[in-house]
Amino acid sequence: MWLKQFEGLKGPIVCGYSSPQAVHKAVARDFQKANVMLGRNTFRNCYISYRVAQPMPAITVAEEAGTSKRMVESNYKELATQDEAQMWFSICPTEEQLAKLREYSDSLKSEKK
Repeated sequence: MWLKQFEGLKGPIVCGYSSPQAVHKAVARDFQKANVMLGRNTFRNCYISYRVAQPMPAITVAEEAGTSKRMVESNYKELATQDEAQMWFSICPTEEQLAKLREYSDSLKSEKK
């Protein structure tokens, strides 16, 4: 998985923004320009819905998302198909973007030393 290179790192994941709210506002602006509605917890809800559809046990998904098994089962089951989940989890940055991410990851790792 392409995110593996960031395992164990702590701190901001997006440079150039003063706060998590600034990142959220930038993403919201991009969504608005694209005429796509960005609701509260959209990415979290998508993750949970697609993770359950993989199929993955509700208790595992609940632990990953910091919620209860009951909440996962009552709110997220059957919202997505297994094929949709596979498509969603296969989204990956381009090779150029991955190279920049690796460079950034390496710089963070060298700062930790």
